[in-house]
Amino acid sequence: MRRIAGRALAVLLLASAGAGAARAEELKLGFVDTARIFEQYKVAQDAQRQFDRDVESWNRDLLDAKNEIAKLKQELDNQGLVLSDAKRREKEAVLTRKQSEYQNQADGIWGPKGRATTRNEDLVKGVIDKVKKALDTLAQKEGYTLILDAASNRILFGSKSFDLTDKVVEQLNKEAADNSSGLAPAKR
Repeated sequence: MRRIAGRALAVLLLASAGAGAARAEELKLGFVDTARIFEQYKVAQDAQRQFDRDVESWNRDLLDAKNEIAKLKQELDNQGLVLSDAKRREKEAVLTRKQSEYQNQADGIWGPKGRATTRNEDLVKGVIDKVKKALDTLAQKEGYTLILDAASNRILFGSKSFDLTDKVVEQLNKEAADNSSGLAPAKR
């Protein structure tokens, strides 16, 4: 309930803040649900299927490596007592190397800059670009002033006449210039 009240308040504040501009330019608001777009848009579905195939392949490769490690451990456990010290150390070194390779492979796939992240970004970028272009076209064609995203509560399109960023930055810089250090708020 608080979310609905908060959204309603935000819309009212936006409407009242832009009342002067709204007289010259009709205030037309809209929203989209990007989660639903990604669920229903064929290109996004194709990208998701491709990503799922890639993940399946990566997981298969990791499972193969993990099975190889398990096999080496089992061999070492079963043969450990009958192996010479040199042969046992050799097998332990191979096992340690395989474990390290497995960890590097897993990190290379699932790490912060791994293949999964970059592949997902590559696949999603094209979809996002197409959605953004469609939103911009729709907004311009139908005269929308502001388009919000119901899935993330973000502005996806906003008329430049309602963008207060430059004014806020100007005011902040003015206050910083008035205050020699720029760290404390200006006295009023």
